[in-house]
Amino acid sequence: MIGGGDNAFEISRMLAENGVRVTVVMRAKSPRAQPLLVERLRPHQAAGMARVMTERTVAALDHAGSAVRVRLQGGGEIETDHVVVLFGYRPNTNEPWLAELALATDTLGYLAVDGNMETSRRGMFAVGDVSNPAHPCIATAIGSGTVAARAIEMRLARADAP
Repeated sequence: MIGGGDNAFEISRMLAENGVRVTVVMRAKSPRAQPLLVERLRPHQAAGMARVMTERTVAALDHAGSAVRVRLQGGGEIETDHVVVLFGYRPNTNEPWLAELALATDTLGYLAVDGNMETSRRGMFAVGDVSNPAHPCIATAIGSGTVAARAIEMRLARADAP
């Protein structure tokens, strides 16, 4: 999970509650998330299901077989199955590691997506505020996430078909 706001902490908690190990990488010294959301993640940190890394930024994303290697600025890396990026209301799409992906953006820096929320790079989807400058809110983020999830599900079903 890349980001330190409300959504990053809330989604991390929900994933940890469902047995998914989560690492939150955030550039700030302390979370921007509401204190209640930070506190709700603490039991999962104590249980080893969640880790919060402060004052860290992503330097690069690399393929690592079927996983993704997240290289951190200043050293260190995380190998993971998935990367979730939660930038907030203003897109931080100028981060060097994201710029390396060369995703198409609009003039304001929002990621350009098609009707299924897929970016200019096949297989990479963007949902929520980073791809929706017109209506940045939780409701539209959930809606765009649902659209992307369905598109991904259909693509995986076609890949598994004989």
